[in-house]
Amino acid sequence: MNKNITFLTLLVIISICSYSCGDDYEPKPPAPLNGEWLNEKRVLKSNDPTVDERVNSMFIRDAELLEIKRIFDVNENDPNSGAISTLAVNRQNGLNARKRESAYTTKGDSIFIVDGILGNMPGTNIISGNKLTTVTKVNKQAIKAIITEIGGDINIPMLDEIEGVLTIIDYKK
Repeated sequence: MNKNITFLTLLVIISICSYSCGDDYEPKPPAPLNGEWLNEKRVLKSNDPTVDERVNSMFIRDAELLEIKRIFDVNENDPNSGAISTLAVNRQNGLNARKRESAYTTKGDSIFIVDGILGNMPGTNIISGNKLTTVTKVNKQAIKAIITEIGGDINIPMLDEIEGVLTIIDYKK
């Protein structure tokens, strides 16, 4: 009887170990930066909550009307640099409503974007699975450029020394 209990106990332990050692739950390797990323969310968090509320509601409205995507084109000769095309495509007719070109360089998880409209935008770039999170510091000039680009009124009251963080969350299909 003791042998049967011992055998059954060992069988259960081996079964549990074999099941828990499977690779079904291994994290997926991050997607390469190169290629098309669809926007999931944009959020501004600054030292002026009123501006945050207005800009974030503009982001929501913009996303309802347009599909926002960023296309990263990695430089073949230098995989740490490349170009970004940011497109806003009309959801109803499929036509480009906006297009913005930028250049970027990466070092580790840092990304340095030089944007023709927004200027220099240092930040971090985190890829987890098929999700890309870009966190970038912004100042008054960049915030006004963002508001202009998404069709808002740049004359909204804001602090002279406004600064904040723009978080962009994209995903790759």
